[in-house]
Amino acid sequence: MNRNVIGIRFFVVTSLAAVLGACVLREPVIRKSPSSLRLDGDAAEIEMRLVHHVPVVEAHVGSAGPFRFVVDTGSSVAVVSREVASDASLRARARRLGEVEAPPAMVRVPVLVLGKNATLVDFDAHVRSLDDWSEALGETIDGVIGASLLRGGRFTFDYGRGRLRIDRAQGESPDGRRVFRVSSTAGRPTVTMALEAWLLSPVVDTGSSAFLVLADAEEERLDFLEPPSPREAGGSAVPGFAMREARVDGTLRFGEYAIDDPRVVFGRATTLGGAFLRDWIVTFDLRPDVRSLRLDPVGSRP
Repeated sequence: MNRNVIGIRFFVVTSLAAVLGACVLREPVIRKSPSSLRLDGDAAEIEMRLVHHVPVVEAHVGSAGPFRFVVDTGSSVAVVSREVASDASLRARARRLGEVEAPPAMVRVPVLVLGKNATLVDFDAHVRSLDDWSEALGETIDGVIGASLLRGGRFTFDYGRGRLRIDRAQGESPDGRRVFRVSSTAGRPTVTMALEAWLLSPVVDTGSSAFLVLADAEEERLDFLEPPSPREAGGSAVPGFAMREARVDGTLRFGEYAIDDPRVVFGRATTLGGAFLRDWIVTFDLRPDVRSLRLDPVGSRP
């Protein structure tokens, strides 16, 4: 298994007008989050395949599909491929460059159906090629479900069972033991952990296959059992992205949990990825009045 695949970060321009000026005709309101989450019953449970520790689910866009979507909390936005936008006849949010038809930069998605009984209703998605995702994971990827789509309920990633559960049960308040307060960095969920005496706030990034990625500048803070050394980035979806891996001499602490001598990768930002998350049942509750993340060891829930 290729352990070097890292979730793709998207640096997107939300309006073509910012670059191309008033020649672009666009609709002014961008809806990043769905207007509603519909469940037929109390909860939905969806098959979730792990590809290099990255969760992939099948979804329909309206009546079109099924398509393969990565669930990537390290992305703050939804993305669909140009092929999905065409096959599902999605309405473009920016249609013209002056008098010339332009490929849409953003489309309105009326419904995204996960499994048989969970529907995300009415949101906007960016349109771009997902060939880099497809190459990195070794299969065709048609879309990305970003963190902005997870704000209507609880989303539980059961890595051990390979299931994504969605419900609207009452949220749990952070207790600092198993339930952690979630902050936001550019629309992505972050939590607070401690690596020895150093507090860090990684993005909880289901779209990364790494264990823990630290910014390059943090290297001088740490002691190592295995010093940083280059590792091959074969299959990485980020062209030209060089990584260095190390084993830290210390303990990673979060609530009542602790991991001794964690293996880290040095990169562009601090993220907690799939090689860490695969050992947990991870429940995101990103509703504005809750904003929590719960961690339970795999197999500890029925």
